[in-house]
Amino acid sequence: MRVYQGYVYALDEPALMLPEPLAALIFCESSNNPNAVGNYGEIGLLQVHFPSHRQLIERLGYTRADLFDPVVNVHVAAEIFAEQGIAPWACAQKEARDDR
Repeated sequence: MRVYQGYVYALDEPALMLPEPLAALIFCESSNNPNAVGNYGEIGLLQVHFPSHRQLIERLGYTRADLFDPVVNVHVAAEIFAEQGIAPWACAQKEARDDR
């Protein structure tokens, strides 16, 4: 996971996501590219969809542009995970379908 591994392990909220699955999700969602933009406007390492999570992002004090910052992206994604689990991520949904 290169340089971003430190961000994952530095999260001060250990109950939110385990580092190894989070690192795998980052690779699956963005190939470790903090500037990745998905087909539907998902942004950054963890492909956070701003329209879907706008209230949370703004409540945390961030903007859409902030989602390109790897630290912010991981923090927002961890908060989303705490509220909704793994379901918002396409890679997780694909893996669940493949396991059937």
